[in-house]
Amino acid sequence: GVLRPIPLSGDHSPSVRPDEVERIEKLGGEVRSNPWEKAMVNAAGGNVKGCLRVYHSNGVGGLNMTRALGDVYLKPLVIPNPESTLNLIRKEGKNRTDDHPSFLVLATDGIWDVLPNEKVAELAQNIYSLYAHNEAQGPIDYSNVVQSMSLNLVQMAQRAGTRDNITCMVLHLP
Repeated sequence: GVLRPIPLSGDHSPSVRPDEVERIEKLGGEVRSNPWEKAMVNAAGGNVKGCLRVYHSNGVGGLNMTRALGDVYLKPLVIPNPESTLNLIRKEGKNRTDDHPSFLVLATDGIWDVLPNEKVAELAQNIYSLYAHNEAQGPIDYSNVVQSMSLNLVQMAQRAGTRDNITCMVLHLP
């Protein structure tokens, strides 16, 4: 079997969530690009609109997400309310679809902005396969597998040109 991605959350960026933009504007906030950011990128040879950011009507703000922990100065526009999902992971029994282990990738938008879910799953599959191929030498050390996955995801995001901070943790779900 092949590892397949199951997204557990969606982006909370006003650039991709018109419903969040509407919620913020109803509360009196503004969603717009940062003109300085746009000018700097364009001056460096890029041609971008700049990412959309959340501002109070008085101009305070500039956060490029609509939900976050902290950032009290942007309340009630930026909220901490999560959007939750529930996924059952069957490890045994007749409904089990493959014999691969499961992994959970927790990462910041520095990774998700430049790497689609399928690319992350492909990298995880390739690294897992390398370790599984060597299983004849002994049991798989999953701490090495997840460390390698995390490191490679960070490096792949950097090569893909991420301009955001990156945090990544991969968990093995036995």
